[in-house]
Amino acid sequence: MKEITRARSEGQRLVIECNELGQPIGQNATKLKSFMGTIVGFVVDPPSKKTVIQNVGVYFRQFKYRLTTTYVLPFLDNVEKLNEYSIIKQQHWTEFVASWLKEDFKKKSENGKEKQKQHKYNH
Repeated sequence: MKEITRARSEGQRLVIECNELGQPIGQNATKLKSFMGTIVGFVVDPPSKKTVIQNVGVYFRQFKYRLTTTYVLPFLDNVEKLNEYSIIKQQHWTEFVASWLKEDFKKKSENGKEKQKQHKYNH
C-alpha cells in the first residue's frame, strides 16, 4: 500500500494490464486488488458497496478512453507522435496503442458506434 501511496504522491500511475476478458493480470493486478480491498475496508452500506466497486471499472474505462482520444486517434498517421506519452512505461504504452490499432478492435468500435447511434435516449 505504501508503494501505491508513494507513486500517487509523485504523480505516477500504476498501469494495470488486462487479459482479453478485461480481468486485471500482471504485477500490478495484485496491487489493484489490495487497493480495492482497502476500499472494502470502509463501512459502506451493501447497496452502495457494489456501486463503489463498479465505479473503479468505470473510472478505468474513462481513463483508457481519454488516452485513446487524446494521444492515439489524433495521431494515427504520425507514428512519432503515437510514441510520445511518458507517464506510462514505454512497453505498456506500445502494447496499449497496438491493441487499439488491431482490426478486431476497429470492428468492435464501429459496431459500438452504430449501436450508440440507435439509442433513443442517452440516459
